[in-house]
Amino acid sequence: DFGLARAVAGSTVLNQTLVGTLGYAPLEQMQGRADARSDLYSLGVTLHHLMTGQYPVDLTVAPLREALPDAHPLLASMVDRATEMMPADRFATAEEMLVAVDAVIELLPEMVAAPPPPLVVPPPSQERILVVDDEDPVRRLIRRILERELYSVLEAENGQQGLELALLHQPDLILSDVQMPGMDGLALCRRLQGNRMTRNIPVLFLTARTDVSDEAMGLQVGAEDYVGKPIVAERLLARVNAILRRRTR
Repeated sequence: DFGLARAVAGSTVLNQTLVGTLGYAPLEQMQGRADARSDLYSLGVTLHHLMTGQYPVDLTVAPLREALPDAHPLLASMVDRATEMMPADRFATAEEMLVAVDAVIELLPEMVAAPPPPLVVPPPSQERILVVDDEDPVRRLIRRILERELYSVLEAENGQQGLELALLHQPDLILSDVQMPGMDGLALCRRLQGNRMTRNIPVLFLTARTDVSDEAMGLQVGAEDYVGKPIVAERLLARVNAILRRRTR
């Protein structure tokens, strides 16, 4: 009860039960203004405190990625968004925050089993393209081609890392190899299609195989198109530009 806590300038305990803690209240609630985003802030602060043991200082919550550098980037992004100082920068609704929570829960086994992907923050003004391929020379070549066209490029070396970066960064397009160890391109596309946060991100498959059945299978799982290997810059850019133009209509 933040109102009760504010009335006594701190915390209120009744019958050994904490019923109000001022530090969990956002600034607008202290000023008598509150909506659903205020409650989401309080949930975010609670998660932050459970993971770090830190309370807000002067109504300021340290970014989780600074307070807990080992936190998975997807988890840090979710908590940091919930605890933004300005209400407009937080999750707009409880449902929107639950989508982010579900994404974190879905990846919990992988978070425990493997180190987190590197946190790469692309410039917000550029269209972002995620390249998923287990061959480093292929990723470097595609990066050079796309960056010459002023696209912002993220890289993942396997399907699992690609899924995590897609959830974290919400790219405008994903270029994915079909055959990769572990989670291949088809499995990645199915996972993307099955998640509310990523189901609308178009996928362009990169493949050295041109069998009609392979192409049909890719289209069935939700891919937009194919481009063959070896990579030809003009052909790749034509496919990329066409998909992005359709997405912005």
